[in-house]
Amino acid sequence: MPTPRFPSSPLNTRLFVLLLVVACVGGLVGSTVGLMAAPSLREPFLGLIRQPMTSPTGITVQPPVMVKDRGIAEDEQTIGVVEKAAPAVVSIVMTKEFTREDFLGLHEDEMFAPFMDIPFDGPMRIGGGSGFFVSSDGLIVTNRHVVGDEEASYTVVTRDGTELPATVLARDPVLDLAVLDVEGTGYP
Repeated sequence: MPTPRFPSSPLNTRLFVLLLVVACVGGLVGSTVGLMAAPSLREPFLGLIRQPMTSPTGITVQPPVMVKDRGIAEDEQTIGVVEKAAPAVVSIVMTKEFTREDFLGLHEDEMFAPFMDIPFDGPMRIGGGSGFFVSSDGLIVTNRHVVGDEEASYTVVTRDGTELPATVLARDPVLDLAVLDVEGTGYP
């Protein structure tokens, strides 16, 4: 069904142009009057804002002071927190025993031929992640996916390079958290 068209008459066009001109002129006049009147209306309001506020208990509240170098102070705080927490951060290395049988079939593929001279027997480091000490007696928290392989063994490497065998105490797949334990005491 075609949309009905209204005939355009010279009267409708003139009326539209007249309304448009009146609206523009009215907006210009209103803006000018508002700008001229604004200083007299604005000053009493700004005077109220600039005064210190007092509470019923007599405590005077001053307006906030602008700090220009806020970013530097925040950076220094962040650096301080990192320096304090860094000794507790550890690396976690996942090691797994492999035999040549684990790689059967690869030697038949030409793509893997250059790697067939690599010794496949024995422990291999296959993954890792990070964690942090949460107690001085050796409890470490990490992500579950870091220690997700139940057949692998895990080693914790401290900040000074000491390697400690770790035991996985708990894994939570929902929260993706895990708890490890290393022997000893006096950890950060």
